[in-house]
Amino acid sequence: MLFFTDLDKTIVYSGYPEHYCVEYKEKQEITYMTNEGKRQLDNLFKKEGFRMIPCTLRSFEQTKRIEFITDELTPVVICDNGFSIYNKGVLDKSWDKKMQSYIVKYPMSETYKEIDDLITTANIPISQIKSNRDAFFTVIFKNIADAEYFSDKIISKVDLSLYKIEKQGRKLYIIPVFLDKVLALRYIKSLFPNEMVVTAGDSDVDVAFVKEGKIAIIPGHSKLKINKAITTKSKGIDSGKEIFDIINRIVQKQI
Repeated sequence: MLFFTDLDKTIVYSGYPEHYCVEYKEKQEITYMTNEGKRQLDNLFKKEGFRMIPCTLRSFEQTKRIEFITDELTPVVICDNGFSIYNKGVLDKSWDKKMQSYIVKYPMSETYKEIDDLITTANIPISQIKSNRDAFFTVIFKNIADAEYFSDKIISKVDLSLYKIEKQGRKLYIIPVFLDKVLALRYIKSLFPNEMVVTAGDSDVDVAFVKEGKIAIIPGHSKLKINKAITTKSKGIDSGKEIFDIINRIVQKQI
């Protein structure tokens, strides 16, 4: 079984300090799982035939901060919204060559400069504007209120025929329209043609790849509506545990 899963707000969660911390940035706690969810995941990693493939907007550097993202447990990792695939920490050069052939058609540096100039001239309060391997941009506001107030001003400078927009809390993602996690999923799936594919995700950038699952799972707090997908009864961090409940039943062939 190939379990392609988003990370943040799907199986790991920020803002739950009473639970088990699975990610630190230096000494700062970042994300959590319930103790039971972590126990279930640890047991799943021991099951023969279970492969979990993280599929995330995060960079590889951010992704590998999570304690269970290791060469042994999760050798294949999809990062940068599908732009980058790593196998035991090594970039898949064949996939990267394909992605680079698409990205060169986009005015990435010009778009970045327009956004950066607007932020400077309009004195828009942000913490950071960054680029993931020059594949897409993330504008990180200082707080959610600033993100809600200023996002439209930044979006007005973006060619929406070339880029799609994703808002998540205080982050505004500006992503080339071609770039989607599902592309990387299909590439990896082609390498394991006889494996059942199970997917889980919570946000708009997850829609296409979640639909690829023979069994698809959506956390109960998500706004996604996908036909035939299983939606957890739980919300928030407890939905992460419930996702592993479902995966465990699949592995035991009860679904």
